[in-house]
Amino acid sequence: MCGIFGCLGKNCDRLLSIENAHKQLHRGPDDFFCESVTGGYFCFTRLNIMDRTETGRQPFVYKDFVGMTNGEIYNHKALEKEYDIKTIGSSDCELIPELFTKVGVDLPKVLDGMFAIAIADNKTGNVFIVRDHIGIIPLYWGTDTDGRLYFSSEMKCLTAICSTVDIFPPRMYYYGPPEMGELKQWYHMDWVPQPYSLDIEAAVYERVYQGMYKAVAKMIPCDCPAGFLLSGGLDSSLVAALARKILGPDAELHTFTIGLENAPDFAFARDVAKHIGSIHHEFTYTLQEGLDVIPQVIKMVETSNATTIRSSTPQYLLGKKIRSWLQRDPYRHRTDTGRTPDGHRTDTGRTPD
Repeated sequence: MCGIFGCLGKNCDRLLSIENAHKQLHRGPDDFFCESVTGGYFCFTRLNIMDRTETGRQPFVYKDFVGMTNGEIYNHKALEKEYDIKTIGSSDCELIPELFTKVGVDLPKVLDGMFAIAIADNKTGNVFIVRDHIGIIPLYWGTDTDGRLYFSSEMKCLTAICSTVDIFPPRMYYYGPPEMGELKQWYHMDWVPQPYSLDIEAAVYERVYQGMYKAVAKMIPCDCPAGFLLSGGLDSSLVAALARKILGPDAELHTFTIGLENAPDFAFARDVAKHIGSIHHEFTYTLQEGLDVIPQVIKMVETSNATTIRSSTPQYLLGKKIRSWLQRDPYRHRTDTGRTPDGHRTDTGRTPD
């Protein structure tokens, strides 16, 4: 999770752009950089996942083009080979500006991933903004009273400077001068659901399995150890089990569970962790802790939808606890007492070699 922010138009203010981009530093606490582009600024808050060196720093510049991407591009290596793109580092997003020079507005059609992308052409002053076809990666945009165009990964960066703020629609791109570009749909569903019948049941099962296997496999590669949130339910258990199959029996794989004291999730998660041989970590929270963070959760997820808040609250607490654990003991081997140094049980998992 990283964050992108842009201001485009007449007399964009660099310090004002930085001030508002900083409101989403939690999305990328590892680095921040502001790049001047024709007619404005691109700001990027970085979370180091792929290419954790300086060569992975965004925005990326290729000739007259400046690009930044929030998300993941799973087929970047295949695209680099197909379009003869030589990158300096190993980031999955470094190819984006150069690839745009080769395929233009068809860029999202050749990408396999989840993304919010902004590209500025310093020669023409045009901007290209696009969001993935489902809308997995968040993106908002708006204008101020002087007609300047802004966009950001989070709405909170825009509310103080824009007179209008909207969700940038999924499967759409915006291209042209910042003040008069065109918004067009780039993705159209090209498949037709097949009617169910008993004779295709086996084929359906195989397609579901292969689809899930491929989805997990392409999301695993990163420059960090593998970790999975595990509730013990069907979805998270399948993903973690497939990850173990893909990574192999000897790979270091961590699973994390959170819940109220004696929550049923713990028992189910332990069973799954034991089955897949993960290094398992459990965290608890109290009802009062959950209630106390609700205002912060609403601020972070930028919605007051009850279902979203209910599910996001333990996820938010778990994220904070994992971060704290990583800062104290970043994926070091557990002790031979069957616990990680922070005291959480790992006797359902294997000890790394």
